[in-house]
Amino acid sequence: MYLSPTVYSKHTLVALKGPGDQVGQLLNSDPELASLAATFGFRTQDPRYFTQVVGGHKLPLPTSLVDTVDPPSFETLERLLEAVGKQYGS
Repeated sequence: MYLSPTVYSKHTLVALKGPGDQVGQLLNSDPELASLAATFGFRTQDPRYFTQVVGGHKLPLPTSLVDTVDPPSFETLERLLEAVGKQYGS
């Protein structure tokens, strides 16, 4: 279920207007949305949703992620995006 090594990243929502902020708050507080997020593989702030989804499939769930690597630096990501853009003529 996890790549080895894996990259542990935090998902960020940037609200550009008031309704976007409300969506962000719902994603953190609404049990149904948290359950849906866990269904699609996201680890929510409350780990029980992800644990329930994984347990429902009778899969082992590591208690901690120890085989992780840091995500690429901003500069590296920028170079990757530029290279992909060149390949697609952007």
